[in-house]
Amino acid sequence: MKQRIFIYIFLLVLSFNITFAQEADIAIKNITLVPENPNIGDKLLFNYSLINFGPNITNISIFHELESPYDNIKYFYCCKELSVNNVFFIYNQTIINASGPHVLRIIINSSDGVLDSNLSNNKLVYIFTVKNVGQSSPIFAKINNKKLSPRQDLSGLEIVYLFITIILLILIFNNIKIICRKHRNK
Repeated sequence: MKQRIFIYIFLLVLSFNITFAQEADIAIKNITLVPENPNIGDKLLFNYSLINFGPNITNISIFHELESPYDNIKYFYCCKELSVNNVFFIYNQTIINASGPHVLRIIINSSDGVLDSNLSNNKLVYIFTVKNVGQSSPIFAKINNKKLSPRQDLSGLEIVYLFITIILLILIFNNIKIICRKHRNK
């Protein structure tokens, strides 16, 4: 009887593993750039779609990187559930600050352990050139010093925080002494 139960459990586990390991086919489709021939200072909108050709629902993680001559913009999105024959659209917008060749890399993966039957359509490298026409935006950000008005004076609040901190430190120090005494007595 025990052997029969063991065999049933073994077959149940084996069938579960076979079902779990069925492959999905995730693919990148329809990448577009707006405008198609960007200039420096243009707002570049790039979008693409991901599709799951099946046979299983899967969670996907997406990594894309826009590499320019001066900097890289990276984006990571995790755990979007993608049903069979369902399409997921990605839109991203950035301002172009440098002329020359730019590379858009997109990589998608199944993030829930479901295997992909065709890895060749999970990566895309898209190269485009930005013309040296237009005006670039500054790459730095100016931080403005803000002065508090007399009504927003924090000196009283700072004294309260200091007082609370001192009390907490005294309590911690006293508890450490008590704990050390208990361990010495053992």
